[in-house]
Amino acid sequence: MGWAIFVTNVPPEVWSAKTVAQVYGLRWRIETIFKAWKSHFRLTEVPRSSAAQLAAMIYARLIFVTVFAQTCASRQAFAWAAVAPPLSLLQMAGLVGDFFLCLCLEAWRCPVRESWWRQLNYHGRYERRTRTHFVEIFTKLS
Repeated sequence: MGWAIFVTNVPPEVWSAKTVAQVYGLRWRIETIFKAWKSHFRLTEVPRSSAAQLAAMIYARLIFVTVFAQTCASRQAFAWAAVAPPLSLLQMAGLVGDFFLCLCLEAWRCPVRESWWRQLNYHGRYERRTRTHFVEIFTKLS
C-alpha cells in the first residue's frame, strides 16, 4: 500500500521522517555487512586453542574484514565496477570466502595447481587408525 512505518526515539526536531527513512537504509546495509561476515567469513566459528592463538585469529579476521570493507567501499575505482548491474556485497563475500586460498596463493605468486596438490596430499588423506577405511575395504573386495 506504499506505507513504511519506522519507530524511533529521535525527536522530529532532530530528524525529519525522510532522514529517519534514509538512516534506516544505512542500518540495513550494516546488517547486510554483518550477515556477509558471519555467513561467508566464518566469524562465529571459534576453534579451541590457546589464548594467544585465539587473539591472533581474532585480530587476523578483523584485519581481513576491514580490508574487505575498504575494497568494497572503493570498488568504484575498478574499471569493471561501471558495468551494470552493480556488485552485490553478499555475493562478493561468498566468492571471496570460497576462493580466498586461491587469491592468497595468487598474491604470493605460488602456482595454484601445485599448491592445491600439496594441500590435498597433506590434508586430504585418511587418518592413520586401527579401523579400516573405505579404500581398504574396497581393495579387499576386488
